[in-house]
Amino acid sequence: MAHFFIKACLVVGLTFIVNAVSATPLWLSDLPFEACQQDAYLCGVGQGDTLAEAKSSAKADIAKQLSSHVESQTEINSHLQDGKVTRAANTKVTEYSELTLTSPLILLQSEQIDGVWSVAIAYDRRSSESKLNLWLAKAPCEHGKNVFLAKTVLLASGLEALSCQPKLYLTQAGHLWSLSHSQGSFSLEPSDYESLFSSIDNPLLELSVSANRLTPSQYYHVSVISEEQGYLSLFQVLESGQVSVWLENQKVIANKKLTFPDLSLYEGLASEIPEGKDRTFDMNVALLCSKPFDSSVYEQISVQHLTDQSSRLNPLLKIMERCEFATQRINTRY
Repeated sequence: MAHFFIKACLVVGLTFIVNAVSATPLWLSDLPFEACQQDAYLCGVGQGDTLAEAKSSAKADIAKQLSSHVESQTEINSHLQDGKVTRAANTKVTEYSELTLTSPLILLQSEQIDGVWSVAIAYDRRSSESKLNLWLAKAPCEHGKNVFLAKTVLLASGLEALSCQPKLYLTQAGHLWSLSHSQGSFSLEPSDYESLFSSIDNPLLELSVSANRLTPSQYYHVSVISEEQGYLSLFQVLESGQVSVWLENQKVIANKKLTFPDLSLYEGLASEIPEGKDRTFDMNVALLCSKPFDSSVYEQISVQHLTDQSSRLNPLLKIMERCEFATQRINTRY
């Protein structure tokens, strides 16, 4: 009877070990994926009771490989007993990861065994500029102009290297922005999108602002001097991508300064920060066209109600392709 009991325990113990091992697929340790053999990628693995938990664990594994630091705390306790002092030291070591992964993660494989999810993911750790230039190099030839984007720091070198450019436009999903053409899109990190809001000079069109670093509700105004006569328009592009029309197709003569708004009637334009944020950025755009452009896509707004009407950025980028333009970035923070 005792012999049977020992044998039964061995069988149960062996079954437990086999089940524990079988819950972990071989690929979780071997990582037989092409991406994991390339220096451009980091691979992470994770397990959890749900697929979401396993993905979160794998993401933390990658973040740990990219950026972490260790803090060590030693606590010394002294105790007096029977005239003798005894000391004990306790050391606590904690590892922190400070990295936030913003680039899309590639799901290599996921599998559920005995109620446990296992996941392997890959992260492309190349610089955003390198990934963007590679994406542009594979873009279709569409004879695009991209006159504004080609002057930004983010895209200048990549577009200059192309003999024939794609037609690029910006797309938005929630708070995330992408560059797109007819055959695909490229996700922009928040810092990349912000870099598109830049100051671009034009020798034919001098655009200036009275202040480009503001606090909420601070007033400022815009001044424009054109070297040529034509039709002048002024726009404001908000961080959200919304476009407000300040001045539309106003005929101007060369070398005459125009100030907006009229300071004899208004104190200026007031800067605002969206609710829940401590800073924002926007861009003022001046356009000088040889003939009036079709403004039906926009609705002009009054100085008193600058946020009443808005439109998206892409129609403005199209207009900029056939007109002279200059831009000025404005930063507002508490």
